[in-house]
Amino acid sequence: MKGYDTALICPNGHFANRYKNSYPEQNTKHCSQCGEENISDCPACKKPIRGAYLGHALNSDHSPPPAFCPHCGKAFPWTERKK
Repeated sequence: MKGYDTALICPNGHFANRYKNSYPEQNTKHCSQCGEENISDCPACKKPIRGAYLGHALNSDHSPPPAFCPHCGKAFPWTERKK
C-alpha cells in the first residue's frame, strides 16, 4: 500500500497519531502533552492533514508536523502559534 495516512495533531503541533485511519484505536480526542483538542483536517480547506507514509514501518517516521497545508497553502495552527 502506498500513499499517506491522515495525521491527528493538536493545535500546538504534538502528534497524537500519524496513522489515524490505519490505527484508529490510537486516536484520542485531546492531546496527551497539552490537553488541546486534536485535529485531523486543515482548518482552512477541511482536507486531511498528511500523516505517515504507508510504505514506512510503523513509528519509523519522526518528521515534524507539516507547517503549511499542501492543498490550500494556509499555515497550520502550530505554525501560526510560533510567530
